[in-house]
Amino acid sequence: MENKLTWLLIAILPASVWAQTSRTTYLDEMAKVDAQIAYVQKQTELREALKKSAGSEGLPKILSITVDDKGGTAQVVYGTGIVRWLRPGDLLQEGVRVQSIDRSSVVAGSNGSKFRLAFYAPPANAAAAATSDPLPAPPRLNIPLPQAPTVAPAAAAQPITPAAASTPLPAAK
Repeated sequence: MENKLTWLLIAILPASVWAQTSRTTYLDEMAKVDAQIAYVQKQTELREALKKSAGSEGLPKILSITVDDKGGTAQVVYGTGIVRWLRPGDLLQEGVRVQSIDRSSVVAGSNGSKFRLAFYAPPANAAAAATSDPLPAPPRLNIPLPQAPTVAPAAAAQPITPAAASTPLPAAK
């Protein structure tokens, strides 16, 4: 009888331990659902913020245009300072797409109307600011340098003679 009871415990014990460890609690499930809800809310907030910023940014200004065998690309800058590379078909902002790029212009369109993007011109006071302080001063780092090794003076300078000159060669037998 004792032998059967031992085998029964050996068979049931691992199964009960496994069931307890693999079972998720109600609180675990609720925490998971709360995290998913927070994630979806943050995604919605991000989408809304991007829509608001794209609408208020306005159209970009052209910095440079490159045309080769593969087509044209244009480097543009938005009012916020964001720089992008564009190709025909790219979306500038909601509803406005790049129609074509040639050597002298970038044509964009929205709802059947077409217009050319303007080239970027730096502000007049930017030239004065650029000449007075083009870059911020580098940070000052106070890192102590290691001490240079000291060389002990030689007691008596002796000439160095090569070993071959001081010892004679053995005679051939």
